[in-house]
Amino acid sequence: MKMKEKTDLCVLSKHLIAQIEDKLKQWHENIENAHQAEVNIENSSEFFDQANRETLIGLEIERAKRNQKVLNEIRAALKKIKEGTYGICEESGETIEAKRLLANPLARYSIEAQQEMENEMRARRRN
Repeated sequence: MKMKEKTDLCVLSKHLIAQIEDKLKQWHENIENAHQAEVNIENSSEFFDQANRETLIGLEIERAKRNQKVLNEIRAALKKIKEGTYGICEESGETIEAKRLLANPLARYSIEAQQEMENEMRARRRN
């Protein structure tokens, strides 16, 4: 990425690392909540309590999966910064605007490429 100043990359890197820390904390909380619900299920004899807790476990696991996906995206962005390919649109190969990256450091596509891909998806759904 050819941002005007290296400080922009430094700021983005710090922001991404902070996001990693936040997602790891959330992921840990999801796992802890799922574990606690599982313990409560074992201690409950009420059918509806068990069903409710099983649903909660499922929700916590889904949240953990989403957090894992975001962690993977953050790691990929940090890897691109290290490799010098951060800010290059994966679809068009064009440079992603710095303003977009500052607003969404995980952006993988330029606005134009993102819009084109979304339009194609909408067209496929209509057919």
